[in-house]
Amino acid sequence: MNAVKHGLYSSVLDRVGQERFALALTLSPTDLHREIALLRERAERLLSADATDLDLLRQTLGTLARLAATHYHISGTDADRLTEAMSNVLDSIERTLKGA
Repeated sequence: MNAVKHGLYSSVLDRVGQERFALALTLSPTDLHREIALLRERAERLLSADATDLDLLRQTLGTLARLAATHYHISGTDADRLTEAMSNVLDSIERTLKGA
């Protein structure tokens, strides 16, 4: 916190920026709910403003998908991971049996 008020960041952040930075430091780095919600809102705004800009929409949705996947991977429980692994194994076995 001292670096925010007196160090490197104090010279590049205004008072509001310093407050936001201090708040950001208290948030969990593995909780991406806010970022996902914000990106969803921006994607909806993009669609409302210009649904014809398919490249930008594709990039936005790709970023949203990666962010959601990252959030799942860093916050998923061991039970979630085990369930997913078992599902992948069963899917692989099913594909193998269909091919035989």
